[in-house]
Amino acid sequence: MSYSSNKKYKIAIFDMDGTLVDSLYDIAVCYNTALRTVGLPERTPEQLKLGVGLVLEEFNKLQTPPDTPKEKIDELNRIYYPIYAEHRGDHAKPFPGIPEMLRKLKNAGLPIAVVSNNDPEIVGAQLESFLPGLIEYHVGAAAGIRPKPHPDTILAVLDKYGLNKSEAVFIGDSDIDIKAAVNAGVDSIGVTWGFRDSPTLADAGADMIADTAEELLSFIMG
Repeated sequence: MSYSSNKKYKIAIFDMDGTLVDSLYDIAVCYNTALRTVGLPERTPEQLKLGVGLVLEEFNKLQTPPDTPKEKIDELNRIYYPIYAEHRGDHAKPFPGIPEMLRKLKNAGLPIAVVSNNDPEIVGAQLESFLPGLIEYHVGAAAGIRPKPHPDTILAVLDKYGLNKSEAVFIGDSDIDIKAAVNAGVDSIGVTWGFRDSPTLADAGADMIADTAEELLSFIMG
């Protein structure tokens, strides 16, 4: 599915997991390792896929039995983060065409930022590993910054660059991303190669939907 756009933006803001980087396998391996360790049932990659992008509390609610005690969830979190920090790059890689697309944006002089609901240190390390030298600025989950779908991370980028909402576009693969863009008052582009499908992105209010990195580039550049 695609729509046309003739607007030229002054910044492109991206989600990371599912948009720039295919990290589902690493997430599944690490999360299932943590689940096994605390005695909870494992989840399939497809089940986990539906929760990627949520803050950890909501992700856990979706992936664990309803009667799971809080103490066990806390233990799960304590175990998961160190495992994922160590193994987040074992199999993850940029989606096809993404590095080339980002390089073209950078060569055109367009600032590129990333916002994520993950810890900012993890986000920075992943970007350096998978997309070195291509991302100018990133914002992750931190004290005083509400996660997506709240608009805080996107607005933090606009504030950093001194730009108006009409000058930015946000690109993501989930309904959470699109709702964050709507809440921030910026245009949005949904991508279909990540963790949600085209109807989900359209229902969330995506202004455009791209099926390939090349199509995404044409939407951003106008």
